[in-house]
Amino acid sequence: MSELIYSCGNSGLMETDPICTLCSRTIPISLIEPGIIFLHSLMKIPITLISGWQSSIERKALRMHTAEMPSNIIYFLARGIDHFKIPDYLQEDYAKQKLAVVSLWKSEKTIDRYKAKMRNNYLLKNMSRFLFLYINITGQLAQLFKEAINQQKKVFIFDHFSNSQWITKNVIPVSKYNSEVLL
Repeated sequence: MSELIYSCGNSGLMETDPICTLCSRTIPISLIEPGIIFLHSLMKIPITLISGWQSSIERKALRMHTAEMPSNIIYFLARGIDHFKIPDYLQEDYAKQKLAVVSLWKSEKTIDRYKAKMRNNYLLKNMSRFLFLYINITGQLAQLFKEAINQQKKVFIFDHFSNSQWITKNVIPVSKYNSEVLL
């Protein structure tokens, strides 16, 4: 990694070719339950997921993660690491070295659109695999999605009718039935 990042937990997880898991914060109601089920199913396979864990789907699935699951979690903050307390539901993951918390900032207190964009640009520059759960056409993720494709990153999208406009020849639709394509 070329830029300085701050971390606690198992920072070695950053070197495991994690899957950047991204979801717009505004999502259709029809996608919430299937999205949570899908993301939870991914946590049952041996992969490392990196995310800001900000959308409702991501937050709910993260609360379902247990240290017994074969997946690892990287919590990539859009604020300073000094102002983050590891939630109780992730303490066991932290103790078992299955969690890393990372940030581009040490002391920034607030999350804002600019910091989220900087974090996402870091991911685009340094990661090779991206899984989009949902993309709001007017949000920041639409541009990130296009950039990932242009940079020939491996791009996946949750196979749900709400995402049909994003499924192209350069994008791999994935569901709980074919999640092995992420391994």
